[in-house]
Amino acid sequence: MKTNFVNCIYALVSMLFAASSLPAAEEQDLIAILRSTAGAPQKWAACQKLKTLGTAQSVPALAALLGDERLSQAARHALETMPVPEAGPALRDALARTSGLIKAGIIDSVGWRAEPESAPLLAPLLSDSDAAIASAAASSLSRIGGQAAVAALQGPACGSGSASEMR
Repeated sequence: MKTNFVNCIYALVSMLFAASSLPAAEEQDLIAILRSTAGAPQKWAACQKLKTLGTAQSVPALAALLGDERLSQAARHALETMPVPEAGPALRDALARTSGLIKAGIIDSVGWRAEPESAPLLAPLLSDSDAAIASAAASSLSRIGGQAAVAALQGPACGSGSASEMR
């Protein structure tokens, strides 16, 4: 009877261990797809799955796609919702390497992460000559909130007076 109980416990522990290693193995397979020569549809699907089961391990592979015209949106959507601290810096680092609509999309994702440390990077973009970038920066700063974001949105002309003085 005692042996039967021990065997049951052993079987249960083995099943729990096997179940917990499945997501890690799947994540590694998805990362391999992102780094491969697979087509855009396969990489989009991998990004979608990593959005829910990705960890810090998948951030570099997703970050590498942020400049890709066909895959940037899928990669940034995965990164913007990942609950790992490495995702925010990956998005912020991509701001310096991108332009146009891709940069505007990354700015939007930075805003959805709502990390206060992003505000100083977004503030100068409010005066960008590209209207899409300036608009995305304003929207993202409004989602981030906090003193730095509010000060940037008020700008130098509005920041010096009180609300009643501006009326």
